[in-house]
Amino acid sequence: MTTPVELYPLSTQDAKSIPLEIVAPRGMIYQAMATSWSTIVLTDLYNLAVIFSSVALFLDITNTAAGSPTSGTSYSGWIYIPADTAVTVALPTGSIKVRAVAGSGDAYINGIQKWAALGLPRQFNSKVS
Repeated sequence: MTTPVELYPLSTQDAKSIPLEIVAPRGMIYQAMATSWSTIVLTDLYNLAVIFSSVALFLDITNTAAGSPTSGTSYSGWIYIPADTAVTVALPTGSIKVRAVAGSGDAYINGIQKWAALGLPRQFNSKVS
C-alpha cells in the first residue's frame, strides 16, 4: 500500500496523526558553481526547495542578474546563501540564475513537498464505538 500524498504516514492506536518534522523529496538539481552566472530551469517540483552549497552563492529568482553586485545596492529577488548551510526557499517555476560569491563549488537544489496540516478531508480516520 502506498501512502497518499500530503497525509501523515503514521498514526497512534486511536488514529490520531503523528506530525513528523519531515518532508517528502520531489527531485534534485546539481549545479557546478563558478563566479559567472548560470541559468537553471525549474519545474513545479522545485516550488519549495532546500538549497545547499559548498560555496556561498547568490540566487536571482527574477532571472535578470548580470555582473557582480555593488555595495549599497538593493537587489530585488536575490537571495544570499552562505556556504555549507541548508536554506529552505520558495522558488518560481521557470528560469533562475545562480553564481558563486567567490571561488567554485557544488550546489544542490532539492525539491520538497511538506506534509499537510491536520484535518485534511482525505485524512485517515477510524470510527470508535
